[in-house]
Amino acid sequence: MTQPITSDKVLRLSIKNTHQDDLAMLGGWYNAHFDDLDKSRLQAKAARLGLVLSTHSLLSGELQLLDNADLELAAQDLLLVKAQGKLLLLSCQPDGHHPLICQAPTQAIFYPAKLQSQLTPSPLPAALSPLRSLQTLARVTGKLEQWLLQDDWQKTCGSLMILHLDLPEPLMFVQVMPCRGFSRCETLLEQWVLGQFSETTASKAFSLASHCSEHPLVTARSALAIPTNQTDLGALAKSWLAASVNMAFANIQGIQQDRDTEYLHQFRVNLRKSRSVLSLLKGGFAGPQQKALAAQLRTLMNRTNELRDLDVHLLAEDQYRENLPDNIKPQADKLVQRLRSKRQRAYRHLSSMLASKAFQRQTRQIQQDIADLPSGPKAHKAALEFGRKKLLKQVQRIIQLAQQLSFDPSDQQIHNLRLACKKARYLAEFFLPGLTGKTILHLAKTLKKLTTLLGDFNDQCVQQQELNSWLLQEQQQVPSDHSYIAYLQLLCQHCEDKKQQARNKIIRQLLKQLTAASQQQLLNALRKTI
Repeated sequence: MTQPITSDKVLRLSIKNTHQDDLAMLGGWYNAHFDDLDKSRLQAKAARLGLVLSTHSLLSGELQLLDNADLELAAQDLLLVKAQGKLLLLSCQPDGHHPLICQAPTQAIFYPAKLQSQLTPSPLPAALSPLRSLQTLARVTGKLEQWLLQDDWQKTCGSLMILHLDLPEPLMFVQVMPCRGFSRCETLLEQWVLGQFSETTASKAFSLASHCSEHPLVTARSALAIPTNQTDLGALAKSWLAASVNMAFANIQGIQQDRDTEYLHQFRVNLRKSRSVLSLLKGGFAGPQQKALAAQLRTLMNRTNELRDLDVHLLAEDQYRENLPDNIKPQADKLVQRLRSKRQRAYRHLSSMLASKAFQRQTRQIQQDIADLPSGPKAHKAALEFGRKKLLKQVQRIIQLAQQLSFDPSDQQIHNLRLACKKARYLAEFFLPGLTGKTILHLAKTLKKLTTLLGDFNDQCVQQQELNSWLLQEQQQVPSDHSYIAYLQLLCQHCEDKKQQARNKIIRQLLKQLTAASQQQLLNALRKTI
């Protein structure tokens, strides 16, 4: 006997077709009130088949709509709802097959891995950033009901799933759940749905992206202006600078609420990008004002260094526990606890600074300074030609640095290469949008791989410097904790091994991607774009 599905089980809903004229339709979104549903008509039609209609409430009241700060679920036409300790996932993709109801984590915010570790298969798609937390971005009133068609033996022959969102423009999701061997019941339900909802009430799926676009914790990236042959360098550079700074500042509330570490990371990424606009496009702005603004952005970036470094350490927490002898394992807890205490202090300090009136005045002043930036001697130049010439020189610089590397390059050599690759990646992002030539795509792919590997190496360097500093401090303590010192020494060696592995990966990638033939091909392709 099939019982009504309760909220502690897993439901699977899939939408195969949302066209009104197709009886294979399984579900869709409609602009309608729940109370407008003509249940009596369905009951009458069911009675002719000897069936009884029963309704069961699964969720009701306040529904929390969840996504991460980049709205990655919304971008995949998915809607994640939390209510009464349960999670409901709706897919509006034609081939969507997702478990819909499961137990929700108790935390207000949680990471995809938390849910993925609890359920097999996971109800969440794989294409979600693991460092982006899922959090409530909107709250609505609504309810989820299941309607069952049952025979005299209370065997379920067909069912409907109905979700109603009480929005200014009411929205309802209706899903026919097929039961194998009961095609007549399925057809009955489909015909009832088609009769209930005309083409005028059909709607697209609920768009969390549009509903939450102004939410302060949503940091969806702004599109940078695309340069043309008619675009002046000065105007374009100023628009990029303003966009990058605004994208950085969009993360401030997320940093203050400490929702996830990506808010701070993206704050720094966009500040770094804005500083690159100033340094790479010199001449687009007047020199003194450009230098003053660059100094302000550098100071702002430096204030976040400590918290970001501690975040990097804590993201490597699992590494600090790997392959430890039994007698040293308790020392890992000691280090992690110290790191968390340090991070909490650094977070409070940064959060206080971000909330201060002085900082708010500084952000307004930076935005005003950008708007008032006077043009430099090269502001009138054609942006596209200027930028692509700059990119060509930067790629030549990368090739030169790569050729100077030995099979055991120094940290400084790799650091110089990392900066060169980062600048080239920014220039490519700025000045090569829309180009799809094979060699240009190869350049973008190579720069992405290299900057990732070089960034990993830099993280290992930061960790190693901090670990060595902590080790020195412990060795100077009286009395010394010999077990903890032994643990830190082990970590320092482990970090050195990781650095060597990262160094080897960089060399292999350079040998693979920057052969003599590919170098010449790449340079020729870039020259043709100028």
